[in-house]
Amino acid sequence: MIIKDPEIHEQTWVRLLEICNDLYEMTVKAENNLRDDAPVSESDEEEWLYILSQIDEARIYLDTAIATVESRNSEYMREAFEDFWEASSECLTDDEYYQDEIEDIFKVLEIERGTLLYIPNTPLIEIPRLIVSASDELLKTLSKNPNLLYSLHPRKFEEVIAEIFFRNGFEVELTKATRDGGKDVIAIYNKLNINTKYIIECKRYAKERKISLALVQRLLGVKIASSANKAILATTSSFTRDAVAFTSNHLWDLELKDYNDIVFWLKSCT
Repeated sequence: MIIKDPEIHEQTWVRLLEICNDLYEMTVKAENNLRDDAPVSESDEEEWLYILSQIDEARIYLDTAIATVESRNSEYMREAFEDFWEASSECLTDDEYYQDEIEDIFKVLEIERGTLLYIPNTPLIEIPRLIVSASDELLKTLSKNPNLLYSLHPRKFEEVIAEIFFRNGFEVELTKATRDGGKDVIAIYNKLNINTKYIIECKRYAKERKISLALVQRLLGVKIASSANKAILATTSSFTRDAVAFTSNHLWDLELKDYNDIVFWLKSCT
């Protein structure tokens, strides 16, 4: 049983709101700096307007995230922040500093929540069956037009990855959207009556937003804490050089799968 400390819980909410305020100030500062550096030529104006629109979009999503924090609505909080990170990826440079801290905050705040997302069954091992899976039509569409991956909601992308593993003979658990503990999908495979456990972290990122070393290192920690045989990071983008170099020293623990790998997976199961 996990016993929640009310005082720590309250302090965590307060800290999350402080981070939100810091992030909001960052968007304001970014917009002011951009306006001070207005383009002098028409050739630069298009890119300038695009970045300005990205800042506006990021602020809209951040307003939603702040609303979930102020109302203490943890059910939709993670989704709101994921939308903000996605929108801010091309217009803010310092916001990644807070991502790990917010992820840790989620784990503290959501201990009290318990949502029945799965129907228990009794397979070889005890693992819930996935209720909502990606449809055949969706997988076929993505296989033919993989660029549509970028238009998926992050949660739908997780469902697609879970369905791919399910169709390849894995028993699959899609973790709750609001509390995944650093892993979105748990996949169990049995061969010769031997079970192996994989955890998959899914990142539906923009093409230009590479997965950082910090995310890969954190996933290794989750893999160890979960007693998994291997951890996989599946993304619609790619990985930084440091992330790839780190993984090369942990080949039996980590696997990095980028956009091209996801496309291959889609084509192999449709």
